[in-house]
Amino acid sequence: MRIDAHQHYWKMSRNDYGWIKPDNKRMYRDYSPADLLPHLKNHKINKTILVQAAPTVDETMFLLELSQTEDTIAAVVGWLDLAEANYTKQLEIYKSYQKFAGIRVMIQDMDDETIILSPPYVKAFKYFEAIQLPVDLLVTHDQLDTLNQLMEIVPTLRGVIDHLGKLIFLIDRLKIGSLT
Repeated sequence: MRIDAHQHYWKMSRNDYGWIKPDNKRMYRDYSPADLLPHLKNHKINKTILVQAAPTVDETMFLLELSQTEDTIAAVVGWLDLAEANYTKQLEIYKSYQKFAGIRVMIQDMDDETIILSPPYVKAFKYFEAIQLPVDLLVTHDQLDTLNQLMEIVPTLRGVIDHLGKLIFLIDRLKIGSLT
C-alpha cells in the first residue's frame, strides 16, 4: 500500500484558513478528495493522511467527519488547544473516530515558541508520551533548538517534524540571495 503522509483538504466557507489569501488564486478555493483523486490514481497512491490546515476544533471535526465517508483517507491528524485545561475531553471525542491518528501542534504560529517548555504544555506532551499519541510538530528552522529542548524532556514522545522545520525554504532564500 502507498500512502501520502501529509495531505490537506479545506472548505473556504468555514472561514478559518487565515493563511490562504484571496490573491493566491491556486489555493483560495475549496480543496476536496475529488480534487486529489485523479492524482492519487495517476501515481498509484492508495490513501492519504489528512492533516489539519487550521488551528480549530471545528477544522478537526470537519476532517474527522470527512474521513468517515472517504475511503482514500487513511488517518486524520487534528488540532488541540493545549493551553485549555480540558483538552483531554476534546481528545477523547477525537479518539472516538476510527481514523483519528494524532494531533498537530502549530509551533510556527506561536508568538514565543518557548511556551512549549512551560508547565501546561510539558504536562500535555508528557500525557501524549504516556499514551503514545503521535504529535506532528510544525516548526520553522529557527525553532528547532526549542523543539530539541522539549524532546529532551519527553524523549519517547512520538514526534513528527513537519517539513524538517521548513529548512528547504531557508536554503532556497539563501540561494536566491546569493544570485543577487
